[in-house]
Parts: sequence; structure tokens; C-alpha cells
Amino acid sequence: MKRFFAENPADAFFLEEAGPGQGAPSLDVRIGSGLKPVERGFLDVTNSICGRSTRCRTAIRLVYRIGGKTLAVYGMHMVPEGHISKVKDPKTGRTPSQELRQLQYEDLLRDAARFDSAILTGDFNAQEPWEYGIFTKRGYTIANCSPRYGTVATLRDIPADNIILSPGMEFADFRIPTRTDYVLSTDHRPLLATVRLRGLTAD
Repeated sequence: MKRFFAENPADAFFLEEAGPGQGAPSLDVRIGSGLKPVERGFLDVTNSICGRSTRCRTAIRLVYRIGGKTLAVYGMHMVPEGHISKVKDPKTGRTPSQELRQLQYEDLLRDAARFDSAILTGDFNAQEPWEYGIFTKRGYTIANCSPRYGTVATLRDIPADNIILSPGMEFADFRIPTRTDYVLSTDHRPLLATVRLRGLTAD
């Protein structure tokens, strides 16, 4: 893991550690440059639907001030499929877990709207590309499951992870490290991106 951070320098890393808890205590934030947050906090999102609840409901939020504007960067772990139910509703074709994730994404969007710009990263646990439509309909730009970068399975055969930008920002690049010998304490593939923010560049 140390080699991964050394060979992939960035301003911020969000690493979801595997293991018990699967919530805020297991989310590790690494800051790799002189860019320092002016605020650190947690966002609790909706954690129940159909009378059932899940503990996977937290996002870390770092707030930066760049050029007099606020930039919120989120690292999250949303509800995995099956934590509520894998049974699809015959009318909607969606599982309760998918419905709950949509509510959690709404919570993220509502919180992000308080800032000038936002970068949403981490384990969205999306099972299918359509789940990210809630972001693109609001003018957000997605990296994974996008026309520009295609769809990448980051957990087994699903596009669980993503990096998403609020309006006004763009990707300079988006990539998955090609080396396979990194030892990371997670079963997900890592994602890296360089983001352009109003003339400033931050990884």
C-alpha cells in the first residue's frame, strides 16, 4: 500500500478499508500534498427502507478553499446490494438496495449543493450504470460508466466505484492503475483522476 501511494501521488486519497464496521471508522483519508482541508466532517445518509436498516451510511467530507471558492470532496461507502434485499420489485425492476442507494445519492447531492464545487468519490456500490443517472441529470460528470471513459467493473463484474464532478469541473484524465502487484486492504480496484477546477488543477 505504501508503494501505491508513493507511485500515485495525489492531493487526496479515499480508501475504504475492508473489515468490520464498514462505515466511518474504516474510511481512511490520505493527504499527499500541501493542499489542506479547512474542514473535515461526516455526512450520515439515509440508512433504512422497507423497515430494514443498514450500517453502510456514511461519507467523509473534506472541504477545501481554492481561489476563494469552497470545494467539498467526499469519500463514501453506500449500501451494498443484498444488505436490504436482492429481490427486484416486479413493477420497477429495482431491488430495495438500489432504491436505498438512490436515496443516499440524493442526500449526497443535497449536501454537495451547499458548496461551490464538489467531487464525489468512493464505493457507490452501483450494480448497473443506470444508477448513476441521478447525477448526470443534475449536470454532474461521471468518470466510470461514461461515454468518454466507458464502463469499468471495479468490484467483481459491477461498476461499484466512481469519481463524480459537480458542474463547472472537468476531468483531465481518469485511469485505473495497471499494476496488479499492489497489496491493498480492499477487494475493489483503485481509481485515479486528475480534475480541472476553474484554472486550478488538483489530483
